[in-house]
Amino acid sequence: MTTATFTETIHPKRASMYEFEDPVLFTTGAHIQPLKIVDNKGNEKWFWVVNEFVDDTFSDGQVLNPRENGLTKDELLAE
Repeated sequence: MTTATFTETIHPKRASMYEFEDPVLFTTGAHIQPLKIVDNKGNEKWFWVVNEFVDDTFSDGQVLNPRENGLTKDELLAE
């Protein structure tokens, strides 16, 4: 599996560079919601983001129930 990472530095005095939108949808085991990211050139990109897990999640066949949010990547993987 490959993953792409989109990073952007947000200046604390500027407006947020991301914005959650409706609708919130349900997919097997999770609710997802569209997220708009605006890059430093003003281009919009849209992603589906999990906002709540409602069933078990698995990694290599083992149950792993990650958090919906966190301040670090490690916090996302903490159960």
